[in-house]
Amino acid sequence: MQTERLQIAGMLKRDDKHGRLKDARQRHYRTAKEAAEALGSPYGTYSGHESGSRGFSNEEAARYARFFRVRLDWLLFGTGSSQEMKLKPLLGKIERGGVVSPIDNIFENPNQQFVIIESIIAEAACAYAIMSHDMIPWYNWGYLLVCGYRQSDHFDINQKLVIVSIKNENTRLAIANIDESSGLFDLECFGYPNIKRAEIEWAEEVLAIIPNRNLWSLSSGSTPKPALSMVE
Repeated sequence: MQTERLQIAGMLKRDDKHGRLKDARQRHYRTAKEAAEALGSPYGTYSGHESGSRGFSNEEAARYARFFRVRLDWLLFGTGSSQEMKLKPLLGKIERGGVVSPIDNIFENPNQQFVIIESIIAEAACAYAIMSHDMIPWYNWGYLLVCGYRQSDHFDINQKLVIVSIKNENTRLAIANIDESSGLFDLECFGYPNIKRAEIEWAEEVLAIIPNRNLWSLSSGSTPKPALSMVE
């Protein structure tokens, strides 16, 4: 009997998305009313979602997860990390051969594009999105590459995956290997001839690679929405 009670309690805890919604809200807003106003939602509807007197759909849960910067799987099911996420700028897209280019022809308002990244990636500074099927089998279309702060001298990138700006070349995603004789770097490119003794202007180390189901876009003054389509 005691075992059954413990099992039931565990199920309730896992299924309590209303309680997790309240927990996520309290990290940003003192009251449910303040959160409802910020969301542009009727207070009665939102407070009901928190209290459990009203159910909420997966679409509404996704909106809340993005707004309060928590993982959707945690909010819905209590799985994964409950840590708050961070907003970081999405600086570019990565296409065939690992070539990096601006995102201004993808989004309506490129200057307001951000992605939500888990706080455990402490040194995260920015991100880039894979936008080419030609990067398969290395990376799927839509994958997010989270990068550290830009290095402009004394490059600590040997044998690391990096975004690099190369003199007289395109900015690229590559693996850097130092050439001991010259002190320059040889770059292993993806589906593109390697570049020997590249003169690097700046570099950003890739810290994490996140599947596109965790990639979100936030546009100023609008409801957060998925930035990229899901590709299995």
